[in-house]
Amino acid sequence: MNPVVLSFLTIIGAGISAYFGAYLKKKGENLATHEDINKVLVEVRATAQATKEIEAKISDEVWDRQKRWELKREVLFEAMRRVADIEEVLNTLNAIFRMNAQRTVSVEASRSEPRCTPNRLYLHETSAHTPASKLSEPLGLVAGLPRQVFT
Repeated sequence: MNPVVLSFLTIIGAGISAYFGAYLKKKGENLATHEDINKVLVEVRATAQATKEIEAKISDEVWDRQKRWELKREVLFEAMRRVADIEEVLNTLNAIFRMNAQRTVSVEASRSEPRCTPNRLYLHETSAHTPASKLSEPLGLVAGLPRQVFT
């Protein structure tokens, strides 16, 4: 073969080899980068999934804690309302017992021959002139503590 053609073919072969070498080198780098990106992407997806699971767990715990607090608050408010109602009833009963004690003292003072009957229930004396407010009390009954009651 002709040395010029051989040289020419060698140069063209070297050029093509250089081109394909550079091409394959760049293609290899791109493939390696693509594989690295895929690995990173898989890791990022796994991290994002784990983050979402942790957020969901924390959110559920916070929601549960909030619901428990709301339930406790409602129970405590209801208990305080009932305690206030009981206090009001006890104050009313105390006032009724004090009024009955005052009436008992005045009735005892007005009787000429007192008779001792300890720890008994008794009816208030009523007449045609007794005000309706006194008659509205439950039957006018009074329960006494262990003491002497004069009837």
